[in-house]
Amino acid sequence: MSEKEKRKALEKFNVYKKYLLKEEYLISKKIFEELLFKEIVSKDNIIHCYNRIFPMIAIYKTLKEKEIDSLEKTGNIFNETEVYPRAKFLRKIMKIPYIYLLVP
Repeated sequence: MSEKEKRKALEKFNVYKKYLLKEEYLISKKIFEELLFKEIVSKDNIIHCYNRIFPMIAIYKTLKEKEIDSLEKTGNIFNETEVYPRAKFLRKIMKIPYIYLLVP
């Protein structure tokens, strides 16, 4: 992945700003940046790792250092940013008449 794409992934990390305290956000962003530029990822997994896995690892590590219930809070943040928006989108799509016939 090019430097430009890595910078773009770093900008997308701003989504998590509203779920973390300012200090937690800055620490997790630094950890995310380290993961982004140090880890070698296969071409097939680049988007998944840079957009979902690495941000959650960074947030979990940050919260774990703070001795907060890190796993639960990380799970809640993942649900709020990844799961619920997609579920909401699918609910809207499934309201289209007869769409369920196209989606097995």
